[in-house]
Amino acid sequence: MIMKIFLRILMCLRVTFKLLGITIQTVKGLWMISRLPRPCASIFGGGRKFEHEKYYHDLAAHAAKLLINNNISVLTGGGSGIMEAANCGAHASKRFLDRTIKIVIEGLFSDEVANTCPGESIFVSDFFARKWLLIDYSIGFIIFPGGLGTLDELSNLMNLMQSGKLKRRTVVLIGTDYWVPYRNFYERAKKEHFLRDCAPEPIITDDVEYAVKLIVDHCDECFVSRL
Repeated sequence: MIMKIFLRILMCLRVTFKLLGITIQTVKGLWMISRLPRPCASIFGGGRKFEHEKYYHDLAAHAAKLLINNNISVLTGGGSGIMEAANCGAHASKRFLDRTIKIVIEGLFSDEVANTCPGESIFVSDFFARKWLLIDYSIGFIIFPGGLGTLDELSNLMNLMQSGKLKRRTVVLIGTDYWVPYRNFYERAKKEHFLRDCAPEPIITDDVEYAVKLIVDHCDECFVSRL
C-alpha cells in the first residue's frame, strides 16, 4: 500500500516538473515574442523535402516578405523546408528590422537540415509550447503543404476558433490541389454536423498575395474595432 502511494506521488512529481519546464519555456518565449512589433502572423508548413518543394518554398519566401512589407511580423516553426524559406523571405524584405522569430523544438529530427537563415530563435522541448506561441499571438495564418505536424497545428487552430477559445483569425491554406482532401473532409464533417454552425471556413488558394491581403484586411478591421 505504501509503495503504491509512493509511486503515485512520484508519477505526479514527474508530471509537475515536466509542466513546470514547459511553463518556463513558454513564458521565456512569450517574453521574446513581446519584443516583436505587432501584429504578428504565423507561417506553417512541412520541414521535409517533397515533390513540389521549390515551388512552395518560393511562395513561402514571397509570403513572408509581403507580410513584413505590410508591417506584420512573422513567426515560424523554426525548422527547415517551408519554415526556413519563410525566415529567409522575411529577411529579404527591405523593411526587415528583427521582425521574425523561429520557434524550434530541440532535438526533433536528427536527419533534418538545420534552418540556416539568420534571426532570433526560441527553443522549446514540447509541441504544446510551440503551438501555443505560434497560435496565441498571431492575427493570421498562412499554411503550406506539410505532414502530420502541419495538420496537427491546423486542426488545433480551427478547433480553438470553433470552440470559442480563440477569437476568429484569418486562416489561408496555400496549395489548392494539396488541400483538396482536407476541404472534402471539412465539408463532409460539416454536413454530418460534426462541426458547429459557427465553425470557420478554410480559405484555400494558390495566390499568396491574396492570402496576405486577407490578413492585412483583417488586421485593419482589428485596429478599427479597438478605436
